[in-house]
Amino acid sequence: MRTILRIVMFLLILFGTSLLLTMVVGLAIPHTFSDDQIDLYLSPAVSLLAALIAHQVMLRAFDQKPWSAVGLGRASARPQLLIKGLLMGMAAIGIPSLILLGTSQLRLIPSGPGNSGAAAALGVLTFLPAAFFEELMMRGYLFMLLREAFGWKAALIFTSVVFGLIHMANPNVDPESIALVILAGFFLGAVFLATGSLFATGMAHFGWNWIMGSVMHASVSGIDMPSPDFRIVDNGPDWLTGGAWGPEGGLAAGVGMIVSFMYLYARRIRRMES
Repeated sequence: MRTILRIVMFLLILFGTSLLLTMVVGLAIPHTFSDDQIDLYLSPAVSLLAALIAHQVMLRAFDQKPWSAVGLGRASARPQLLIKGLLMGMAAIGIPSLILLGTSQLRLIPSGPGNSGAAAALGVLTFLPAAFFEELMMRGYLFMLLREAFGWKAALIFTSVVFGLIHMANPNVDPESIALVILAGFFLGAVFLATGSLFATGMAHFGWNWIMGSVMHASVSGIDMPSPDFRIVDNGPDWLTGGAWGPEGGLAAGVGMIVSFMYLYARRIRRMES
């Protein structure tokens, strides 16, 4: 019951803070910004700030715990951990995508005008706060509570399933894509358990999305991304390539995540069971 009450309190603080910050930002930003620009660049940052505030309130006022309790201590932000997380996320989706491109299951087509380098840089402003917000929500305070109450396996299963279900409102969703997002939850949860760093997990999540959206110009979780110069589209069966959902929704990405999970489990996570 205490765990449930803390979860409810955390969510109330989060949503209340998010609503307040959204109102402030809406009044403060110039009217020259379009709704699409606000959704793309400002909303992820506002959500991340609200999540950080909710974590600060719960950890300090209710639990009297440091940031390290959710993997956000100073030791968890070591450069080698950040680089390791980034590379794991990029490799898990990048290698399967390269194989699909090499076998013509994905193909590159010309797209509209623009600068791919500038788009990749702007993609950092979009994907970095969005990735860290989702990691704070799924593998931050809530993961800590569930792990304390029920153990790391239950926390991993529950948060991974919820991670998949919250993507059900995305465009072009189907049962396979949700199953693959749940699998992505297991992969990201494994990164967190193996490194003990939510910073590394956030970088893995960011690297995954940035490779797809800003480098490949492919859809990310069913959402079309800006695609100057070129775009990567599916050229094979949807069950393999992900179809309109993007490469992360296909079997190839699933194999990449399973291999990554098995590696992390064998190298680090299995030690928690002994």
